[in-house]
Amino acid sequence: MIHIAPCFGWVDTSEGTGLMFQRIYNYDSSASKSLFEVIQNKLLPKSVLDQLIVDLRTFVFKEHILFYDANCSNVLVQEVSKNHYRLVIIDGIGARKNGFKYWFRRHFSHISMMKVHEEWDSFMQEYSSVFADVHEVACSLG
Repeated sequence: MIHIAPCFGWVDTSEGTGLMFQRIYNYDSSASKSLFEVIQNKLLPKSVLDQLIVDLRTFVFKEHILFYDANCSNVLVQEVSKNHYRLVIIDGIGARKNGFKYWFRRHFSHISMMKVHEEWDSFMQEYSSVFADVHEVACSLG
């Protein structure tokens, strides 16, 4: 299963140059929501999201994907069929700069995997933090 939105290339925007990715829709033609929105609005149980995270992690590590801007807003939850979901990365992959570090990581996979692990850990901290914030708000309201 593919977990990265198709990329159309670089575009100039009002906020600078950026990559343009395909918009992600659910099977029913509704727009997919960000992982952040899904967590914040409690649209899926944590157990379902945790399994989706496991699937995404398997993909990221198998394919050596450098997810450098690791946050829950750069991942969409796509409903591919009724009650079947996948996570899709829509931004923040690859290298920030095409310099020596990028070249080095591309030619030495063990170095690359260290960075993949580091960025994944950062993503998991973000994921846990979003859940903690939602839980904290719910506890203070109830």
